Amino acid sequence: MPGTPNITGENLYAYPNKYRQEYFRKRGHDSKCQKILDHVLARFAGQITRLEVHLSDENSASKSGMIDKRCLLEARLAGRDPVSVSDLALTIDQAVTGTAHKMVSLLGRELGKLGKR
Repeated sequence: MPGTPNITGENLYAYPNKYRQEYFRKRGHDSKCQKILDHVLARFAGQITRLEVHLSDENSASKSGMIDKRCLLEARLAGRDPVSVSDLALTIDQAVTGTAHKMVSLLGRELGKLGKR
């Protein structure tokens, strides 16, 4: 998106479990996830130093129709402890979007507290 800061730079965006994440990469989820995260977390682009994305299918890839796609995000901000949120959804895209919105709320609260001091 024009004008949207890219928070998921080469050293910023990480899939910690390479073996598990290969399943999702082969299905094109890595670029979709990156676009969702860039868009939803753009407000915090200057403060996030690293963003870890953990994707999983809680029941297995062979079962469908269940709310079992999980996304866990861990954000690291300069000079602060890491924070994490997760979400379960019917699809990976929905799980990533839900988790990103939860992260926006969490970072807004956490960074808002700092501004009130």
